Amino acid sequence: MSGTRHLDLLCHSAALRERAERVRQSAIRQRVVFEDQRDRFSAAFGWTAGTTRTHTTTLADYAAQNGRDGQAYAPTVVAFAASAGGLAPLTLILRELPAAFLPAVIVAMHTGPQSTLPRLLHRQCQLHVKYAESGERLAPGVVYVAPPLRHVVVDANRTLAVVERSKIHFARPSADWLFESVASTYGSAATAVVLSGCQRDGARGVIRMREAGSSVFVQDPKSAEASDMPMAAIATGAASAVLPPQMIASAIVDRIHLLDLDRLQREFEDPFAA
Repeated sequence: MSGTRHLDLLCHSAALRERAERVRQSAIRQRVVFEDQRDRFSAAFGWTAGTTRTHTTTLADYAAQNGRDGQAYAPTVVAFAASAGGLAPLTLILRELPAAFLPAVIVAMHTGPQSTLPRLLHRQCQLHVKYAESGERLAPGVVYVAPPLRHVVVDANRTLAVVERSKIHFARPSADWLFESVASTYGSAATAVVLSGCQRDGARGVIRMREAGSSVFVQDPKSAEASDMPMAAIATGAASAVLPPQMIASAIVDRIHLLDLDRLQREFEDPFAA
């Protein structure tokens, strides 16, 4: 065997080992997420899991092993729209998301100028919560809240832009504008959630999200303090599911799980794809 041929085989073998390790890490994450989801469903509905854990890996272990230093871009985004009556369901949903949740979360909630929403949410959930700032990249596992009376959108380079301008469709921040920007940047790797609120903010945006392949979860209007926003979103026909707040977190985790499985399948089918 020539030296060149031997070197080519060594490089091929090294690349294969590297890809196999990435796939192995992805498989670990799928198993952990599945077990976390199963446990939360068991706790919520009194189900018996029927199986026992055969390993000690936890979501916290995964986060520690793979580190989130804020330098990586979030692989997926979950964008929330909420207004009157939306704080309670928003808090409930964020509280149920695991500490190692890898998507970035963006919240467009209509509040007053003296709002302390990040502080309120931070006390209730395991994720880091902060006001969005222009120019910062969307990092995994961070909840970005639109500052009071300002719009927040996602630029093409997956950074945030906080914009001071007039209301859009009577809303500021505008969920429509946020959803449209997320759809353009993340496409099918995004999820929209419409919660309790007045008026129709978010209804136009969810249409764009669905056109881009995103999932759209809408709070059941029967459970909403103000049903205008959920009903408007449902009327568009873009809703993937209409759910009570206590089921939306599980739906989000399941959606992210499926996105990861799709990516994992592509890696197995073509492990050397660019």
